[in-house]
Parts: sequence; C-alpha cells; structure tokens
Amino acid sequence: MDILKKIFGGCHRCLKYYLLNDKAQVPITDKSVTSSFAHINFEEANRRDEEEIDIEVVKDVISNRKNIVFGQMANFLNTFAEIGGFEAIISFLKAGNETQEEKMPLDLITLIVSPFRTCNSLFSEAFAH
Repeated sequence: MDILKKIFGGCHRCLKYYLLNDKAQVPITDKSVTSSFAHINFEEANRRDEEEIDIEVVKDVISNRKNIVFGQMANFLNTFAEIGGFEAIISFLKAGNETQEEKMPLDLITLIVSPFRTCNSLFSEAFAH
C-alpha cells in the first residue's frame, strides 16, 4: 500500500518525478477509471530544471490533495484497474464481515484506502459513483 500511495501522488518524490518527466495519458479504454485528459499536453508542462519547481506549491498540493492531475499517474490508475486491483481491494474489504470477531479494524481499512486519497481529481464521475 505504501508503494501505491507513492505512485498515486502521496509523496513529494513522486510528484517531483511527475513534474519533471510526465508523459501523455494513454487513450481511454472501456476499463478506464479516469477522466479523459486528452486536452492537456502533459509533456509540454514538464519542468526542464528542478529549480523551476516551487516547493511550497508542491507541499500545498500534497497537504490539500487538490488538483493533482498527471498523465502518467492516470496511466498507473487505469493499469491498476485493468489488472483487477480495485476489485481485489473491494473483495478484501468485504471478506469476513459476518461476525464481530471477523470485522476488519478501522486502522487497516484506512491503510488500504489511503493510496487513493490523492486521486479524486483523476477519477471519472462514472467510476467515482
């Protein structure tokens, strides 16, 4: 879950990677969970120099989880969905909730869903509902 959290924009190092090396979003398929960002040229928005990155803006983006939209991050989300990642997480969360002893602790549920907290601005409306 920690690796997923990093890939989906939950750490400053991954955001730095996206700011410096972002790629275009792969065209949307039937299993895509993200909105289409075909109108954005992600590669043009790449920073050529690390010194052009405003650290305070990056900190604000991470702490407020707002407007985190990167083409490569959308590609990772769609690939995660294609290989059945969301179905596996949902079935894991549903498993064994019949008796009080089998219920999953809230701390574990929080850990499992935390990687996706920064993805709100990427998910399509159909998937989010």
